[in-house]
Amino acid sequence: MIHRAFLLGLLLALIPACSDHAEPEQSGLDHAPRLVDLSQVQAELAQLEGQPYLLNFWALWCAPCVAEMPALIEVAEEFADQGLAFVTINYDVMVPVDDIEGTLARVAEFQSQRGLDAAVLVYDADDYDGINDALQLPGPIPVTLAFDATGQEVARIEGAAEHEQFRELARTALGLTAAPASGSSQ
Repeated sequence: MIHRAFLLGLLLALIPACSDHAEPEQSGLDHAPRLVDLSQVQAELAQLEGQPYLLNFWALWCAPCVAEMPALIEVAEEFADQGLAFVTINYDVMVPVDDIEGTLARVAEFQSQRGLDAAVLVYDADDYDGINDALQLPGPIPVTLAFDATGQEVARIEGAAEHEQFRELARTALGLTAAPASGSSQ
């Protein structure tokens, strides 16, 4: 598992609450796509202290990521009134781009068209080893992690998932169901 202090910091800063009528008081996180590095991800997640959340890694160039997003958004909205927050980390600048502002605009357009009411942190770093190591990520996306209110990772899905799998992640983050024995769902 991730170092608890790092994870708590990461968790607290990154996840905003999702709801049908996004209320800023539910989350201190801005929803507009913005470039971040690992330290900024940690700071964003730190703002979520005491709140369970889902953390999804995705990109527009990742067909399975885009395909699973409607189910993930629906589940995040379903559990928002129970205190579940939802944050995404986008990897669209992982592929070299000449126009970062254009990339941010495309991500914002996707967010608006799909009703993605979550913080969208666009990861921009020299390499992805730091975030992969910090969160024990497999490398390929999509990946969705579930954190409980203490900042502990309680479950994950590596690869594309469907509605019921996301529901189980949300329920686990909220403590409504026991975490899988391995701490992972696949």
